[in-house]
Amino acid sequence: MDRGIGNWARERARLSGDQIALSTKNVAISYTELDTNSNRLATSLVSYGVRRGDRVALFLENSPQWIEILFAVSKLGGVVVPLEASLRVDDLAFVIEDSSPRVLFTSESGYETVQKALKSVSCEMDLIVTTNMARSPVADYSALLARGKPRFESNHIDDTETAMLAYTASQALRPQAVQLSHRNLESHTVSMIATLDELSSNDDTLTAEPLSSVLGLTTFVLPLLYLGGTVHIEHDLGAFSIADAINRTQPTALSMSYRNWQEIARRRALVEPVSLRYALVTEGVLGAEESDLLYSMGIDPRRTYGLSEASGIVTVDNPWSCSKDLTSRGKAIFGTEIHGSFDSKQSYNKGGRVSEISIASRSVTKGYWLLPYETSKVIGDGVLRTGEIGTVDALGNLHLESTSERWQKIGGRLSHKELEVGLASEEFIGEVVAIDLSQMNGTDAFLIAVTPSDHSSFSETELRRRLKDQWSLEGVNIEIMVLDEMPRSASGKLLRSQIARMFFKYTGTHMRPEEGSNTVLHRE
Repeated sequence: MDRGIGNWARERARLSGDQIALSTKNVAISYTELDTNSNRLATSLVSYGVRRGDRVALFLENSPQWIEILFAVSKLGGVVVPLEASLRVDDLAFVIEDSSPRVLFTSESGYETVQKALKSVSCEMDLIVTTNMARSPVADYSALLARGKPRFESNHIDDTETAMLAYTASQALRPQAVQLSHRNLESHTVSMIATLDELSSNDDTLTAEPLSSVLGLTTFVLPLLYLGGTVHIEHDLGAFSIADAINRTQPTALSMSYRNWQEIARRRALVEPVSLRYALVTEGVLGAEESDLLYSMGIDPRRTYGLSEASGIVTVDNPWSCSKDLTSRGKAIFGTEIHGSFDSKQSYNKGGRVSEISIASRSVTKGYWLLPYETSKVIGDGVLRTGEIGTVDALGNLHLESTSERWQKIGGRLSHKELEVGLASEEFIGEVVAIDLSQMNGTDAFLIAVTPSDHSSFSETELRRRLKDQWSLEGVNIEIMVLDEMPRSASGKLLRSQIARMFFKYTGTHMRPEEGSNTVLHRE
């Protein structure tokens, strides 16, 4: 009988029993204990009225409780809503209103933010639970476990049922929830294991990314819990703490954003020689210098490409020692196809046609929560249109474009990716983010945020001239913002919504919802 991903804890307790599933500096939890704790939590939640399909939000830093909640909610057929612990009050309020969770778990550090967010939402929650809080004004996690029963008979769960709502950034500037089913998560887990074919129960990983990030959860954590390996959970994701945790745990498999790998390379004196069997770079690409430094430390990084809409990583490259083509993101993981939707006017590059990259897999989401129109634009018949521009070479390697080209307009109009790619190669620009504002006011309007490259400077007039030289922008409204540094999440992801807020605050411009689902831009 299919019981979804929640059944993994039960099966692992049966097969791996005393093997350590989760560990921290002070605690080690076996698979038997993980199953028992998730059973206790599941029965306790049911006693509070949580039922199949109900949402349960996790506004938590990395912790063993995070994993226990994931399995408990999955066992009873609920839907986990992971929320990044660094969310601002207004974003948290939006997500709570949008997902309407019956229960929310938070920590002592997040409790105040939750209370502020709840003042501006209309939905009511049945239960708020705090973890590791000495004097909790609401329900306490330990008390919830004590109230539950050590056995729980999981519901029959169809694998197409939603297991998780993963909120991600969007061009609409408000987070939108990717619906990931039990099938999506299990298919991706099996695909990772089949691709990294030597991964086994003898391996262990370190949570050097937020568990609330799909890539942080599905790259190694879920595959190793499926296999019976060990997950070392790190609470503090700062560079010094990660370096210390690597020395302490000596993991055999590790995934981190390129920014975190850069910090490790720069602080190589703090990290003892390691011999990772698998070192994956997510959220960006490492340069040759940093990759060589890591290789000298016994770390052989591999580039990847992934999306929340595809349940995580969808390509993995060869190790750096085998593949030094900086444009390659590697081949599709097992059971995944990478292809393009071609246009006869599009150009050629690296022996293949430059196109919008699409992904076909059982790991692709069925759509965005409560957003059928947005879903229809990018997802259909298990195929995801990524919005990324690139090519797949004759060997099946994915190359995402990062050099200036005069792209043809996709769908008859300029795309935000086109602007980003075209400006990225300018020597005076460090980073560039283009945000298509047309979804808010119905006209061709783009916000372009840039940071200067090292030791360079430029004027807005010069940037506008470069734009005019590359594209015909008659009738297109361009807003330009120069920043010292791009805002990023704890996992290194660009925060487009925060960039937009900075622009709105500076110009006195606001997004205001009108009747229906459309949003308009209003300047006071």
